[in-house]
Amino acid sequence: MTSGAGGDSISDTGIPLARFLDAASRKGPAVGLWVGSRPPSAPSSYEYREVTGRTMTTVNGLYETYARAWDFPDYFGHNADAFDECMRELDDSAGPTDSPAGYLTDIVDADRLLATDREAFDWFATSQLRFRDHYRDVAVPHRTFATLLETSADRRRELITRWRRAGVTVVTVGDDRRL
Repeated sequence: MTSGAGGDSISDTGIPLARFLDAASRKGPAVGLWVGSRPPSAPSSYEYREVTGRTMTTVNGLYETYARAWDFPDYFGHNADAFDECMRELDDSAGPTDSPAGYLTDIVDADRLLATDREAFDWFATSQLRFRDHYRDVAVPHRTFATLLETSADRRRELITRWRRAGVTVVTVGDDRRL
């Protein structure tokens, strides 16, 4: 366990992915951090997408990457309002019998995500909370929305600091095998 800003602790082992997702389905953090090689597999009941921060160093790169990963409609307007709308409508593509329990986006090399654009990063970071709240409180049926950040151990603290500076709590996610 290491001490973070303000004296709070950052767990080196983290909580299991299932516990993180359960907490995100309620009022828990919507953003988790995985340090190291491959994270645990998402539950099969979730829609899961993996994207990379390497393609999302700019806002346009973010829009393109998410549009491909989440299959945004052709009319996607490549702006913040259109992005928010598409992310809140992920459930529109699911039929009544194949509705997922939730949505999980895994951002590999998350430290590269909008690394030089603080305003865009802050918007994106706080949007994860809005999406969590939408799927938890507005969508019918209610679902979980969460984002998992992957980074290396040497970039971990910097990544957590960026998200916290944007006002977003990040929890470390661990693997049952490592706990």
